[in-house]
Amino acid sequence: MSILQSSGLLEHLSEFTPQAMERWISAALAEAAALREHDDLLYPDDMERRSAAEQLHAAWGRWAREAQSLVDRVSKVRSWAEPIAGLDSLIEAIGRAQAIIRISPTMMARRLEQVRSGEVTSVEEIRRELQFSHRR
Repeated sequence: MSILQSSGLLEHLSEFTPQAMERWISAALAEAAALREHDDLLYPDDMERRSAAEQLHAAWGRWAREAQSLVDRVSKVRSWAEPIAGLDSLIEAIGRAQAIIRISPTMMARRLEQVRSGEVTSVEEIRRELQFSHRR
């Protein structure tokens, strides 16, 4: 179970002090660090490891949604005059997670297969096409 799965609870907490915010942010960053430890499993070459990769990919998606909920909650109640430790790092981690979840392990496997089978367009071909269309 994700530490952040309890972030739905945050909406109902009347007292959300800067210290509490920092603790929740630290917990979210710790969970992201734990997930990051397994990032080498995200895009496996063999089919046997694809299930674990899909589960890790899904975990990153859940983490990103829950962490964004936390940022939204912090943004509602915080005083912008005082900094909240870790908030910028959390926002950056959310962006990284969102980038990860844009490409699923299955999609990456298909793209790698296209590369292996030669179904690619070289950079030079793209440059030529862009220059040609620009001159029109």
